[in-house]
Amino acid sequence: METLPYHKVYQVVWVRPLPYAEKDFGVIAAADQTDEIEVDTVYLDDGEIGQYRVVPVTEDVYLTYLAQPKARPQWVGKNTSFGGVRVEDTIRMNVMVQTFNLNEFYQFADTKLYMKAGSVGGVAASIIGFFGFGLVLSDPMKEVPAGVRPTPIPIEGYTPKGRGGK
Repeated sequence: METLPYHKVYQVVWVRPLPYAEKDFGVIAAADQTDEIEVDTVYLDDGEIGQYRVVPVTEDVYLTYLAQPKARPQWVGKNTSFGGVRVEDTIRMNVMVQTFNLNEFYQFADTKLYMKAGSVGGVAASIIGFFGFGLVLSDPMKEVPAGVRPTPIPIEGYTPKGRGGK
């Protein structure tokens, strides 16, 4: 994989709650999903990472895809795509979310983020809400101090070998 400009080590200097934001993915027919839609409502200033939780606002709407940037999906493995990670009306109802926090993602500054939403019964509006925390970062560290172990944060998708990955 190429080293991108944001593959650096930072120190978190401030944590702030982010304002609640919503994205309407539009009309979704029964048993269908949207195309990739850019979710710019979660973009932040340079030098910030957002840690977002996803909540459905419209009943019968769930996310089926998340990519950072376009065509670099987060929810994939070597032979599998974890499409249809359902977000229930209350977080307490979803056992997968309780156990694995699959409704959380990170957003670095204003790097492009794309999602697809789906519906079982069809909806006239498909609103998904986002809330979380903003991590204000220091300038990139020139070297990591001895004894400090950086925590990697996934801010881009995965491209498997054979599909452009290395």
